Amino acid sequence: MARQWMVVIKRHGGVLLALASALLMSVYSEIFQLVKHRIQRSTVLILRGSIQFVLLIVVALAWRTPFRARTLMDSTPTKMILALMVVVGSGGLRLFFLFLGLQCIPAATVLTILNGSPALVLIISHLALKDQDQITPRKVLCAIVLIIGVALNFQIYEWHQNFSKTSLIGVSASVTALVFSSLGSVYTKVAGRAYDKKHLSAYIGLSVMVVGVFSTVVDPLIVQWAANDNETSQLADNIPFLPNDIGVIAITLLVAVLGSLQQFCNIAALQLEAPSKVSMVRALNIPLSFALDLGLMGVPVNGIQIFGAILVFLAIIASNLNSNICQRNIASQAHEVSSLSSSNLEDKEHMNDGLIPNRNEAPNSSDFRSNLKIVSAN
Repeated sequence: MARQWMVVIKRHGGVLLALASALLMSVYSEIFQLVKHRIQRSTVLILRGSIQFVLLIVVALAWRTPFRARTLMDSTPTKMILALMVVVGSGGLRLFFLFLGLQCIPAATVLTILNGSPALVLIISHLALKDQDQITPRKVLCAIVLIIGVALNFQIYEWHQNFSKTSLIGVSASVTALVFSSLGSVYTKVAGRAYDKKHLSAYIGLSVMVVGVFSTVVDPLIVQWAANDNETSQLADNIPFLPNDIGVIAITLLVAVLGSLQQFCNIAALQLEAPSKVSMVRALNIPLSFALDLGLMGVPVNGIQIFGAILVFLAIIASNLNSNICQRNIASQAHEVSSLSSSNLEDKEHMNDGLIPNRNEAPNSSDFRSNLKIVSAN
């Protein structure tokens, strides 16, 4: 039984890590909703980056993982450094816009927008990874079905009723986070060939710390722009940087720890699977976030949103089911090739021992004459 579980984990480890990443992101996004009016967003970012940086550096030192990049025969160090800069920069900016969106609009809406990334990931991954993640009709069809599900969950046709500046900031921030998330997903696959996942997570944590400090300067400007909005309380500048409530601090630390684990699982999944596949699997946090919104926040969910969540789920299942069949076919073909090569090797060994006649050798003349005499005598 234990061996079977190990085989399942080894074969589907990337998908399982992507699922864990989706679950953790849904949970910490909903938890942040509980404290978003009681602590500044910059504090959350600084704590998140600090915990992620320190935790992963300690783990890397404990496992004695070398910080030096691995040498690759088919790539230059400059290319790997540029990929690392894209990963680190996009990781910090993605969280800045993600938490800005979470502070303005519901978490389910933010995650719905964010998980429209498979179409963009498919294009960027095809351009950056070439043969490793090609565009196929199956991927295109699954991405289209997923985007339809995202649109049904988002229900943009209802936004004109209660749209405000704060809502505009939330939607714009979520779309921007989508772009940085797509870039980070693809180039994490590139940089992950030379850098260990623990180091990538630590460097992203350092980037999040810098972005958190940057947020303390930018946030007042955002509040000033939305000063005449009816929902300005969500971006009020009187939110304390570090509140005296221990419960708020504890929840913020929980958000930071869960976010750090989510980042590590996402990077580990991208090192095992293609970015397009990981982005499809992570879209499962759309129905998860709606379920948490309904359970924790009491946000109502209608039938159209449920149908959209079902489409998202079916698109993810279809993309993974087809890839698993392909993997099995490749494995069976490899097994047949290895069997044929081993049988050919055995034939050669028997041929050398004289058990199997060699067709290329001429027959022995003495043996031929003796056989002819026996035949004529009979």
